[in-house]
Parts: sequence; structure tokens; C-alpha cells
Amino acid sequence: MSTLKVTIEKTLKSATRTNLLAFSIAFVFLYLRTFHVPAVPFAVNGDELLFFSRALRILHGQVIFRDFFELVTPGTDLLYALGFKLFGVRAWVLQVWHIVLGTTLCLVITSIARRILGGLSVFLPMLLFLAFDLSSAMDLTHHWWGTLAALSAVAVLIRGLEWRIAVAGAFCGLATLFTQVQGSLVLFALVVYFVLLRADGMVRLWKQIVLLLLPFLGLCGSVLGYYAYKAGAHRLIFDLVTFPLTGLSGPINSPRIYLHALPQLRGIGDLVRLPPFLVIYALVPYVYFLSLSSLRVKSAAKQDQQKPMLLINLVGIALFLAICSGPSFFRLCTVAPPAFLVCAAMLDQPGAMRKFLRSTFWCVSAVLMIWLPVHRQIQWHRQLFLTTGEVSFTDKGQWQETNWIQQRTSPGDSMFNQGAEIFYLGLQNPTHAEFVNNDDFTSVEDVKRILDVLQKSPPKYVALDPDIPTTPRDHAGPFRDYIHTHYCLEQTFLLGLAQYREQLWRQCKRAP
Repeated sequence: MSTLKVTIEKTLKSATRTNLLAFSIAFVFLYLRTFHVPAVPFAVNGDELLFFSRALRILHGQVIFRDFFELVTPGTDLLYALGFKLFGVRAWVLQVWHIVLGTTLCLVITSIARRILGGLSVFLPMLLFLAFDLSSAMDLTHHWWGTLAALSAVAVLIRGLEWRIAVAGAFCGLATLFTQVQGSLVLFALVVYFVLLRADGMVRLWKQIVLLLLPFLGLCGSVLGYYAYKAGAHRLIFDLVTFPLTGLSGPINSPRIYLHALPQLRGIGDLVRLPPFLVIYALVPYVYFLSLSSLRVKSAAKQDQQKPMLLINLVGIALFLAICSGPSFFRLCTVAPPAFLVCAAMLDQPGAMRKFLRSTFWCVSAVLMIWLPVHRQIQWHRQLFLTTGEVSFTDKGQWQETNWIQQRTSPGDSMFNQGAEIFYLGLQNPTHAEFVNNDDFTSVEDVKRILDVLQKSPPKYVALDPDIPTTPRDHAGPFRDYIHTHYCLEQTFLLGLAQYREQLWRQCKRAP
């Protein structure tokens, strides 16, 4: 007993040191990527702002699905609403969520790596994740939180089954509450895992499946049941099932988006942007099939050693299937963490080529781990004191636009079709939608509801993209015609490092 106790204590101490080091590396790296030293948050301007905006709607008493449209399950909106409730509507809260997600994912990845790798190799998947993956897709949408919940289920099951199956089922429920398809496919992957390991007979297999499903159904049923009661089951089914199947058009929601995001190389400096693209596209999902092929040819005597890898591969494939209908580079990044675990395990084997690749990954990731935070701190930036606090902008166009609008509005003024300015300046969006699109995402009904609000409570400013192309599924023509008729063009800004234009239109009285 004393020997066992000493062994357990050493293991715990080792795990604590490993987790502490992993957390420290991730925290420093992410802090320097999200805050300008000493403590000014960098501005964000991605799809994550849609979820932060909807979180504010929740704080104002609105109900998801009933009062505003939501394409995915409500977990991300509720999580961000909780953050605003606890800490206030401040700009720094947005970047703190980046640090929370990144450090937690690093701890989960390292926990899994300790089961399949040894020595310093346990840190390689985490470094690859930070350097190649998260830094290339720092947009805190629902995809990332679903992946975190899915990997948490893996981290629990990789230690053994029994009661841990119920915990894994709860994590699958959480993943489903962030992204309905993602969580459901991960749950199915775990069922496949249990089927492949059915060494103790069918009775035990059914017990495992029931133990997995009960917390999953309980968690999802209680949350979605609440919103079915508040918004109506028909509204819930349309937003979460019907619309994703019929309303997502355009190239970004098509398999044709694959490989379309490779960066343009205009100079030597652009070469730094290339490795993440090459690594992500090379690994996801191909590394899973290479790994499963190698597992298949192993002897039965090594079955226990194969179980963790089988589990990681199955969950990785499930996460990829969740985004394969629109495999953009960003979406591939959000489901790539299992691929780095599998890649590190495959490279941690004898062989000259494996050793060369392993050394290359170590070196390149180390360089990126140093260069990316340094570049973030020294790149062009300007700061503004806004309603939500001091913010540092790295896009000159966004800084100019925010400064321009701040000088002409007051908190509480209304604006439409520009989520970033609405959030940072404390403005109000009077409509049920965050933006108007040029495809089926903005339906004929949406346009009618938006126009009805604009006529009754016209916002002070409306943002338009003058270069947005018309498509056969573009229903927003009446909206643009209304703006051109009842608003006057005030200013045009170049955003996205001068890659696209955005116009600001102000309500005005035109001469008859």
C-alpha cells in the first residue's frame, strides 16, 4: 500500500507540474495575442461579435428563437451573456474569453497527450495547436466551444469507462448545446467506440450506451425544452433544423470552399502565414485514416495501447464530419486539435523521417510561439477610449470608422448592419437581425421585418457593403433600395487592411 501511495503521489505531482507549465505557456502566449501591454484589449471584428451581440439581447430580456434568430443551439449566447452579467459589458471581457478557451483547450489537450505520449513530447500537441491552429482562427464562434466539450469527453473516457461514461455523455450534451451537429456526431462516435470494444458482451454494451445517453438527453432536453416552451416548438425546429438544411447557400457553406483560403504571397513576410495553412490542410482529416490504418495492422496484444488512439481518431473524424459540408479554413481549424494529438503520436515512433518531421514541428512551432506575440505587440495600432473601455485597433480602417462614428453618436443611439461599432460604442440595433446578407441567410420575411422596423424606428446610421455581389438568392434588394431612398451617404471606409469598402449612410430628408 505504501508503494502504491508513493506512486500515486508522484503521478499527481508530475501531472500538476505538467498542467502548470502548459497553463503558463498558453496564458502568456494568449495574453500577448489578445491584449496590448500592459492591459488594453485588441479589437475583435469576426463572427464572434454576432454571439456577443445576441448575449446582450439576452441581458436586455429578449428570448432566443422567439425575439431574434439563432442558427445554432443557445450555449454560446448563454455563456457570453453570463460573462457580461458577471463582469459588465466591457471590451476586455471579449478577449478574456479567448484566453479562457485557449488555456482550457491546452490543458485538455495536454491531459490527453499524457496518455499517449511521454517526456517533453506531451507538450508538442499543445504547441502545435497554439502556433498553427488557434492563432490562425481567433474567432470565438460556437465551433470552438463544441470542440472543447468534445475533447473534454475524450479526456474523461481515455482514463477508463464505468462512471466516466456518464460524464462523457454530459460533455456531449454540452457540445450539442453549442453546435447541434457537432455534439450529436461526437455522441455517435462514442457509441461506435463502445461497439468496437464490446469485449464483455452485449449486455454491458447496452448499459454503456444507456449510461452515455441519459445525461446527454437530460441536459439537451431540459435546455431545448425550455426554449421550445418559450418560443414554440415550430420556431425551434425551423431555426435549428429546417434553416440549416435549406437556408445556407453561398460558397462558404459548400464543399467548394475547400482550399480557397490559401494566403497570397506578395513578399517574404507573407511566408510566415503559409505554414499554418499547409499543416491544417495536410492533417485534417487525412491523418486520422493513416492512424487508423496503422492501428488495424497492430497485434491484438497491443489492444489496450490502441484504445486511446482509436477514441481520439473517431472523435476527430466526427468533428470533421460536422463541418465537411462547408470546410473553410477557419472551420477546419476549429476541429483540428485531435489531429495534432494523432500527428504527435505518429511522429513519436522510431524512424529517421519521423524524427526529422518531429524536429521540424518543434522548431517551427517554437519560432511561431515567439514571433506571433512579438508581431502582435509591435504591429501598427491605435487606441480609443470607448463606451466599453479602452480598445487597441490594428486595422486602420476600423479605427477610423469607430472614431468617426463615436464623434457623431451617443450611447443608446440606433445603428444597423455593423455589429462591431454597435457593441463597442454602446449603440442599439432596433431589428431582430444582426446583418443583411445577399443569399438565403436573409429571407424575404427577414427583409420585410427589417423594413417595418426601419420605417417605424429608423436608425441614425446604416452600414452597407457597396461591393457585395447580387446572387440568384439575394432577397435584400428592397432593403438596399429603401436605404438609397431614405438615407444619404456620409462616409466610406476601407476595412480589413484596405481589402473591402464599407459605406455609412445617415437618415436624411431628400428633396422631392
